[in-house]
Amino acid sequence: MPVAKGVDHVATQIREIAKKSKVTLLEAPPLARALYHNVEINREIPGALYGAVAQVLAWVYQLKRYKEDGGIAPDEPSDLDVPKELDKGGVTDAEAEQEAAEALAGDNTDKGAAA
Repeated sequence: MPVAKGVDHVATQIREIAKKSKVTLLEAPPLARALYHNVEINREIPGALYGAVAQVLAWVYQLKRYKEDGGIAPDEPSDLDVPKELDKGGVTDAEAEQEAAEALAGDNTDKGAAA
């Protein structure tokens, strides 16, 4: 269940918050685009993305165990199975500008809205 999503400026803010919070980031553009276009915040992901998300979650748990116990660092997942019909490519500039404006407006009223 996604707790935040964004493109351009908003995505940069999410990455900055993650970095400050010492959250490891995984770059998976096709999965990120599919989640962005097909899932609302705090809603269930589509079944077609379960496999890809499960691979990411398995990596997260392995990474957590590695950080706690040491050993060999897990490899980042690659070749995630994201159906092409769910990976809708980039968003338009207008969509990105609208999202940034909405996120910035939310910053004035609720500092936690973008995270």
